[in-house]
Amino acid sequence: MCKRSEKIVANVISDWEFESEKRKTSRNHNRNNVSNKIMSVSIKNGFKRFGNGNLVLRNINVSVCSGEIYGLLGASGCGKTTLLSCIVGLRKLESGQVNVGNQPRPGNLGSFCGYMPQETSLLSVLTIREVLKYFGLLYGMDMQEIEHRTHFLSDMLDLNQLDVVVNKLSGGQKRRVSLAAAMIHNPALLVLDEPCVGLDPLLRQRIWEFLTEISRKQGKTVIISTHYIEETKFCDKIGFLRGGRLLVEDSPTSLLARFQSTKLPDVFTQLCRNDENMSHHYEKKFELVNNQRFSENLAPMEHLPDKMSSLNIRRNNASIFHALFSKWWHRTRRDWRLYIGQLGIPILCVFFMQNIIGREPNRIPVSLVYNNAELCENLKHLNSSNECFSNIGVCNLLDKFDDEFIWIPTNSYEDGVEQIKVGRTRLLIEFPANYETHFQHRIIYRHFASNESLQGSTISVRIMESGLILSMWARKLILERYIIYLQNIMLACSISDDVIKPPLQFRSIYGSSETLDLLPYMQLGLLILLMFIMPKCLGILWMEDKVAGLEDRDYVTGVSLWHRLIVNTVTQSFMIFMQIAIFFGLFCGVYGMEIKGPLLHAVGLVYTIALCSVTIGFLTSTVCEGTLEAIFITIVVSTSQLFSSGILYSTELAPPLVRTVFHWMPLTDAIEALRSICTRGWDISHPVVWIGFLPAIGGILISVAFSFLAGRMRGERGSRKSRFLRYVIYGRPLTYDDMLQCPMEG
Repeated sequence: MCKRSEKIVANVISDWEFESEKRKTSRNHNRNNVSNKIMSVSIKNGFKRFGNGNLVLRNINVSVCSGEIYGLLGASGCGKTTLLSCIVGLRKLESGQVNVGNQPRPGNLGSFCGYMPQETSLLSVLTIREVLKYFGLLYGMDMQEIEHRTHFLSDMLDLNQLDVVVNKLSGGQKRRVSLAAAMIHNPALLVLDEPCVGLDPLLRQRIWEFLTEISRKQGKTVIISTHYIEETKFCDKIGFLRGGRLLVEDSPTSLLARFQSTKLPDVFTQLCRNDENMSHHYEKKFELVNNQRFSENLAPMEHLPDKMSSLNIRRNNASIFHALFSKWWHRTRRDWRLYIGQLGIPILCVFFMQNIIGREPNRIPVSLVYNNAELCENLKHLNSSNECFSNIGVCNLLDKFDDEFIWIPTNSYEDGVEQIKVGRTRLLIEFPANYETHFQHRIIYRHFASNESLQGSTISVRIMESGLILSMWARKLILERYIIYLQNIMLACSISDDVIKPPLQFRSIYGSSETLDLLPYMQLGLLILLMFIMPKCLGILWMEDKVAGLEDRDYVTGVSLWHRLIVNTVTQSFMIFMQIAIFFGLFCGVYGMEIKGPLLHAVGLVYTIALCSVTIGFLTSTVCEGTLEAIFITIVVSTSQLFSSGILYSTELAPPLVRTVFHWMPLTDAIEALRSICTRGWDISHPVVWIGFLPAIGGILISVAFSFLAGRMRGERGSRKSRFLRYVIYGRPLTYDDMLQCPMEG
C-alpha cells in the first residue's frame, strides 16, 4: 500500500515537473535568454496596519519573476486585497519596500499595469463598449487599437452585446467586463483580485488558458488572488497568506514534493495546522530564515540588464482628459436625475421666493369684539356725508382694510382670546361700548377729556406673537390704516391732516424704504446661498464613485487629482453658468429686479462662489471615507452659512467677536458685495465689492491645497491614527523591530 502511494506521488510530481519545465522553456525562449531571476514585482519586509493598530500584513516577503503567474491564496480577511493594493499603489506599506520592474514603485503604474479590483468598480450608466473605450483612452491607446482589443476580448470573454448598459448586466458579466478593462491595453503586469469568482467553469478554464498563453509566449507577469485552490495548479508560484503572514511561497510541484501529497488542498491544510501549532520562538526563527532566503533571491537584481531597469509608464494627458470628459458626457445624457434637479431647483426657488417671501399676507382671520348690537354688517352702506364727525364710527375704520383681514364677530374679549388660543384667529381687536361718542369727546375736549372718554376711545389689540413676521406686519398695517382713518376725520372737520402725521420723513437712497420689504434684501442673499449649496452637493456624487472603487481604479491607470479637479471644474462650469442664467433671467426678466451695477461683475462674483463650492465638494470627497460622512459635512457647512452670512438678518446684529468670525466665512462679504453691485451700482473698483471676492478665492485655494495634501496621503488611508500615534508613542517613525512587537489582526 505504501509503495502504491509513493508511486502515485511520484507520477503526480513528475507531471507537475514536466508542465513546469515546458512553461520555463517557452518563457526563456521568448525573453531572449534573460535570466529567470529578473524580478517583476518584489516586496521586502512589508508591514501594513490600519487605524486600530492591528497588523493586516506582517513581514511580507514576495518575489515574482518576469513572465510568471503568481497565485495568491488565502481565506477572506487574510490580507490578499491589501497586498495587491500596495503593489498597484493604492496603499503604502507602513514599513518595507515594494519594487516593480526592479525599481521602487512609483505612485501609480499607469499603462505598465492592468488592475482588476475585487469589486467590479465600473460606472453603471456606461455600455460595455464605452467602458472598454474609456479605459483604453486612459491608457493612451488610439481608437483603432481600442476597437481591435475590444473585439478580441469580447470574443474571449463571451461579451457579445457590447451596447448593453453595465447596470443591466449580471454579476458574472460585470466581472468579465471588469477583467476586459484590465486587459484592454495588453499590459506587461496584470494584477487580478479574484477575477474568476462566480464565473462558469468553462469560462474560468478559458481565462486561465489565456493567462498561461500570454505568460509563456509574451512574457507577461500575472499576479492573481483566488479562493479556488484547484486553480493554483496553473500558477508558476503560489503564495499562501494566513493572518497577514506569508506562510509559504513556492511552485506547486515543490509544495507537493515537500509535503509528500497528491493534492494542493491537503498541502494548505497541513500549512494551517503547522502555523496554528507554531511557537513564538519558532515563528521568529521562521521569519528570519525567510528573510535570509529572500535577501539571497534579490541579490542578482543589482546586475540586471539596462532595458529592465525602468518601467514603461506612459501617461497621455490629452487622452486622459478625453476619457474623463467622455465619461461625464455619457453620464449626463443617460442619468438626468441629478442635473434635472440642479436646473429645476433654481426655478422652484425663484418661484417660491417671489410668491412667498416679502408678499403681504391676506385674508387673516381676526376676532372683532364690539358691544354695540347695531354694528354695521355691510360696509358698503356707510354714511358718506362730509359733515364733521360723520366718519368717526367703527365701520369707517374697518372700511380702511381691504381683504387683508376676515372679520369674525365675537361676543366678548374672553371669547376672542380663546379663539386665538385654539388657532381659529390670529389676532383680536376690541372696540369699547359707545366708542364713537367717547372718541368724539376726546377730539373735542382734547386735554380736558375725562378718563371715561379716554378709556372708551382706546382700541385694544391682542396679537399672537408666535409668528414674528405676521405680528410685525399686523402692527404696521393697523397703525397705517388708523392714521388714514384719523386723517379723514380731520379733513371732514376742516382741519389739516398734517396735524396727525408724525414730524418725520424717510427717504431711501438705495433700495426700498418700506419697513417689511424683505424680498429685495433676501433674494440676492438666497441666490448666493443656493449657488453655494448646489455645486457642493456633487461632492456626494463623487463620494459615491469613490466608495464604489471608481476613483481607485482610475488612479491606478494614471488619473491624478489634477486631472479630476480640472475636468470637474470645467464640466461643472457649464452647469453653473446655466444656473446663473436661470436665476438672473427670472429675477430680471420676469420679476423686474434691476441690476444697477455691471452685470459682468455680478455674474463673476456668483461664479466665484459656485467655484468655491465645487472645490469644497472636491475636498469633501477626497477626505471623507463614506457617503454618510460627506452628507453630514455638506449639511453642516450649508446650514452654518445660512445663519452666519447675513442672508436673513444683517450681521450687525451679532456681537463684535462673532461678527468678525462671520466675515471670514466665504459668503458674508460676497453677499454684501452682490447687494452693492445690484442695488447701489458699485463696481469692482469699490472696496466692498473686491473684498467680497477674497473669501471665495481663499476658499478655493485652501480647498485645493488640502485636497492635494490628502491625495499625497492616499496610500495610507485607514491608518491616520497610527501615523499620529507612531510619533506620540515612539517619537519617531516605526522601525522593523517595532513592527514585530505589534499585534496581528484577528
